[in-house]
Amino acid sequence: MTCNRCLFPIAAPVRCSVEESFHPLTDVGTGRYIHPSEFEGSAQELEDPALIIDEQHILDISEIVRQALWLSLPMYPGCNWEGESQCPNLAIYLSDVGEMEAYSLGAELPATENEEVDPRWAALLALRGKMDEEA
Repeated sequence: MTCNRCLFPIAAPVRCSVEESFHPLTDVGTGRYIHPSEFEGSAQELEDPALIIDEQHILDISEIVRQALWLSLPMYPGCNWEGESQCPNLAIYLSDVGEMEAYSLGAELPATENEEVDPRWAALLALRGKMDEEA
């Protein structure tokens, strides 16, 4: 995870609980195949392959755990800060951003003399030149 304010990587403890109903494909006592129509539960539970115990009696809970952990993550993760602007790494992040300000998207790059202009944009460049002259 990354902090929502300073974008530094953080580690945070996460608690989650899982409550699911799993359905076996074979009866453990007899080894008989259990048809999905014999299951109890909603149709949605029967269609989810993550909730089915296979013929070898193996249950793969990795998808269930992944979903539970994903849902238990905080919506706005952050460093341990007090108050609204007290993120301990925010000052470091802002100083790094200040150093990179010259390379921001809003800065205009110097034009080169032998720069070829796409003919599709030529009309817009002419309009921009007129607007600059008027201003």
